Parts: sequence; C-alpha cells; structure tokens
Amino acid sequence: MEEEINSVIIRYGEIGTKGKNRSYFEKRLIKNIKDCLIKNNINFNKIQRYSGRIIIFTNNKCLLLKYVFGITSFSPAIKVELDLEKIKEIALRLYKKGTFRISAKRLNKKFNYSSEQLNKDIGELIRKVKKAKVNLNNPESNIGIEIMDYAYLFNTRYEALGGLPVNSEGLVTLILDSENALLAGILMMKRGCSLEIIKEKEINHKILEKYSYGSKINIVNKPSEESKAIVKVEDLKNLKSKLYNLPVFNPLIGNEKSLYKELWFSS
Repeated sequence: MEEEINSVIIRYGEIGTKGKNRSYFEKRLIKNIKDCLIKNNINFNKIQRYSGRIIIFTNNKCLLLKYVFGITSFSPAIKVELDLEKIKEIALRLYKKGTFRISAKRLNKKFNYSSEQLNKDIGELIRKVKKAKVNLNNPESNIGIEIMDYAYLFNTRYEALGGLPVNSEGLVTLILDSENALLAGILMMKRGCSLEIIKEKEINHKILEKYSYGSKINIVNKPSEESKAIVKVEDLKNLKSKLYNLPVFNPLIGNEKSLYKELWFSS
C-alpha cells in the first residue's frame, strides 16, 4: 500500500469536546502538525479540516505524528473519487490475508450509500472474490473507509498520544532538577502547555523537544512574564503552593512514576 498512499487521516478526541473553541484547537493542532512535517523534511501538499478530521495530502506515512499531542490516531490512506466501483477496487487491493472486516464511516451524508450499506456490499465482494471469512471482533485485515469530500481507504491505524495541542493552553515554567521533572514537563505538554525551563541541575532535556512540535523550549533564569505557573516535582509533604509568585503544578502527584517513565522515555 505504501507506494499508493496520497493522504493521511488524522483523528482527535478531546479537541472535539471544545464546543465553540474547537476551531481554535484544530488550527493550533494543524500548526503543530506542519511544524512536525517541516522539521522532519516530510513533503506534503496541503492540510485541511473536514468534519472532525484533519487530512494531510502527502505520499509519506508520517509516522512521527505519534509524537504530536492532540492526535488520538492516524491512518495513511488512499484518496479516491466518490464512486462505488473505485471504492470497491481499492478495497480489494487493501485486503491482505485471512479474516477481514469492513469499517466504513460516512461523514458526508450526501453520499448515496450509508455506512451499513458500504460494509455489506464491499464485505460481500471481498468474501466472494478473495474467498475470505468475515471476523468482526479480531480480523486479520481491517479495511477502513471514510467518506468525506472524497473516499479515503486504509488498512492501518496508528495510535497516538491524545491530549491537547502544545501551546494551546499557555506557557509554564519547568524546574528541571531530576529525570522526573522531564516526565512532568511531558505531561504538562500533553495538557496543552508550552514549556520554558529553569535548569537547577545539568540534565539533558532533549527528550522534551521530541514532544514539543509547535513550540520552542527556552532555557531561562527566571519565569517569563507570560508564564502562568511553575511545574516542579516534590513529595506531597514538601509541595509548595507558590514559587516566583506563581502557582505550582506537580502533575506526578498520585501517578506511578516508573510506569510513566517506561511509556514516554521508550516511545
């Protein structure tokens, strides 16, 4: 499928709950996605929004999107015209082996075929042509079809980090005094914050840049005027309510640090 890819469908979760502010978060996410693509020399033609989706027009699988906060999952896809025969042709090519299911989603209600009809008609075609059995719970081949202004077909779905786009919720100042502080910084970026760092110890902070698409991380001697809070890792008994006259956040309180380290530092 790789040589045929001409688009990537991006899905988000929490952003979709933002009501009237949703457009702001979508635009922020698109800006961060562009930053990811440009910094990694990934060519693309354009990025557009469509009814709860963001679509990149590119021939690249864009696997580095898994480090962009705000994205819940993405799928490299083949874009075709809204023509049932063309959709069937691509679906047949995307079937690889074994049991299968069709997972159609009609976002464009003007298209004549419902999600259920697409599942049934294309599933029946693959069953007959490929002599394959349907398995809705644990298929070996899962062919996705999303109907928008075009039809987008795919057979791979990559899970991503979720959360909110970096720099959608303002700047915070991270006190970098341990590896746990790095983890705290990552979790704050997942909540939409951008970071600046006060280094109390000489700790390599490069891993933070791995997740900070859309925002530059500066090293400072004291919090900037734009900073909304201090991020510092302390035990509960030593936790301060304010530093530098700013509220203090400790996102690791109540979390299992070793579990989070394994998740973030190995990804």
